[in-house]
Amino acid sequence: MTRLVASIPVDSPEQAAALVERACADGAPAIELRIDGYDGPAEPLRALVAAHPRMIWIVTCRSGAEGGAFTGGTMQRVARLIEAARGTGAWVDFELADWRRSDNIRQKVLLAATDPANGRVRLILSHHRFDAPIADPPTVLQEICAARADVVAKLAWKPQDIGDNFTALELVRSRRGQTPKGDDGGEFTGEEDQADAPRQPATAICMGEEGLLSRVLAKKFGAGGSYAAVQPESSTAPGQVTVEQLKTLYRWDVIDANTRWFGVLGDPVVHSLSPRIFNRLFAEHALNAVYLPLLVRGEDALKRFVEGVRRRPWLDVGGFSVTMPHKERALRCADDVPDVLTRRIAAANTLVLRDGRLHAHNTDAPAVADALTAALESLGLEPAGMAVDVLGTGGAARAVLGALILLGCRACVMGKRDDAARRLADEFGCECADWSRRNDARDGVLINATCVGMSPRTAESPVTDEGVARRTLVFDLVYNPQRTALLADAGRLGVPTLDGVEMFVRQAAAQFLLWTGLRAVTSRLRAWVEAELHRRGSVVAPAPMPENRASLKRSIALIGYRGSGKTTVARHLARLLGVAHVDTDEMIVARAGRTIREIFEQEGEPSFRRIEREVIAALPGRPPCVISVGGGAIEDPENGACLKRLAEIIWLTASPETLHRRLEEDASSRAGRPALTSRGGLDEVRAVLDRRAPLYQGAADRTIDTTHRTPWEIASEIGQIVSTICRREAR
Repeated sequence: MTRLVASIPVDSPEQAAALVERACADGAPAIELRIDGYDGPAEPLRALVAAHPRMIWIVTCRSGAEGGAFTGGTMQRVARLIEAARGTGAWVDFELADWRRSDNIRQKVLLAATDPANGRVRLILSHHRFDAPIADPPTVLQEICAARADVVAKLAWKPQDIGDNFTALELVRSRRGQTPKGDDGGEFTGEEDQADAPRQPATAICMGEEGLLSRVLAKKFGAGGSYAAVQPESSTAPGQVTVEQLKTLYRWDVIDANTRWFGVLGDPVVHSLSPRIFNRLFAEHALNAVYLPLLVRGEDALKRFVEGVRRRPWLDVGGFSVTMPHKERALRCADDVPDVLTRRIAAANTLVLRDGRLHAHNTDAPAVADALTAALESLGLEPAGMAVDVLGTGGAARAVLGALILLGCRACVMGKRDDAARRLADEFGCECADWSRRNDARDGVLINATCVGMSPRTAESPVTDEGVARRTLVFDLVYNPQRTALLADAGRLGVPTLDGVEMFVRQAAAQFLLWTGLRAVTSRLRAWVEAELHRRGSVVAPAPMPENRASLKRSIALIGYRGSGKTTVARHLARLLGVAHVDTDEMIVARAGRTIREIFEQEGEPSFRRIEREVIAALPGRPPCVISVGGGAIEDPENGACLKRLAEIIWLTASPETLHRRLEEDASSRAGRPALTSRGGLDEVRAVLDRRAPLYQGAADRTIDTTHRTPWEIASEIGQIVSTICRREAR
């Protein structure tokens, strides 16, 4: 049984105890106490171990030579291990290099590592290289295993590239088969009789982002353990993910010897949403599979990785997504390109491993074609004959051009390197224009197939306002952030937009079908992607509208029931317009020095409404801004009259069921808000909404339904309304 080990750097007993509680809550069955940076008394740590008798414990005092924080000599370090671990039944991790030094050191380490309850030795002998690969890992493993039959071997090194993971997994696999099954006891491998001298498992880890594969698949191949952090900031080695990530994102609990695995090949890949989306799909369809981000640096590393997969059918690889910069390289590495379109595009975003052969596909092109067709049809237009300018010359641009050929569009490609753009135009039989022409006032569709605007460079746009203003549609393939600076500029200018999420979910659904034969519902995928982007705060790029800020004569006030999204939408809208955001509830809390719930409980609703009236009455003294107004403010006629004089009022609506669901999901909002009736729950929402709806409707200049829409989509629509108002007032 492979143990998931939460590695905890000990600063103090109190800090360690808090991290232990978090590790237990996250479901880690084993904990490593890294005491090399701790110089306090050992007794509190021994007490911590004793307080959790069902937990498997490892005590490590790592030397500075192998990446630890201990600065003393070897005998001092051994003494610390004895002091902290002796008699506790904990495993002891000790370095092979120091184990070799003398019989005296070995005897003392065994003293620390012997369980007094049964006389068994619980020893991990380890070897680490933080600066380079281990020259000969199999030989090092053999030496560790030769030291004692009951030792657990651990190797960790900085990989040459992602292909080193195969070496790590082979080392682990070489120990599997002779290893007794684990149980819920304290051993890594069960309570076998010491006289039987069972072969213990090995742990082999590639460190850094490129080594994630060795950490997640350790369980599939029977490693002794896989080490994880409790919190990102408490990591004890490069590339450690958290226990929570391993358990929830990377499906640790369902991984076994039969798990198939997939991944996204790219550089960078840390930003990719694919692992979260595909792992959720695997879970929803009850598939024994896991999907990983796979950092592949350079074409040589890609070739080595692909060849390594081919030669090892025991890996149980299902296939890969491919992202930049490897789409064209991946096609060259494939054994077969089954469809004509992929061959024409000469770039692959999908690899399927079947019978030892890699089959290359491009699901980007049909995804672009479907998304663009749907967007144009919604505008009453046909793609055939439509002029489309494509920015970029990489794999994504090739897929776009392939899609445009299918649709019969008149394509024109523009790239920073004129020679690359000309070659691409000749290859696809389309027009080519100089990169500077992208900023001309041109008609038709604009598609951004570059990485400009992608996180973290979210403030950048590949095109100026002049190049956007006359467009029929602007389509940005970048999906992180969902609303790029380019799309924000287009929306501000009143140009219809199409974001990269639409293309992303369509191509992902096609990949899922190729790998599993199962169909994914794209609307559900889109909801997942948008939710994840919101969680990451990667929904919208900053794109202020300075001309609107200068000409905005009235504020914008958002009203509606709690849960309608007033505050979130207002923040997005204020950023979009380049003006201040004012939240009346926040102003009330700041003035009173208490939460709204506390004001209600201590002084009653009349006192709260009095403060609210004073706050709203003071708003006319501010420059034009975006105001989010408390849900009940409109019940006071004075508030309504003040807002009418001050602002364009927009009522954000949603069904009672939607509002109730949002409120239930927002624990922080519930904690700070008072009950409005004695009913509670959905009944309260319906009752209060019935009373307030006529007041909202009477006060509002416009109404926007927020059901099934993201806050950014709503803010963008309001931004276009503001642009129209500003242009009208300017005339």
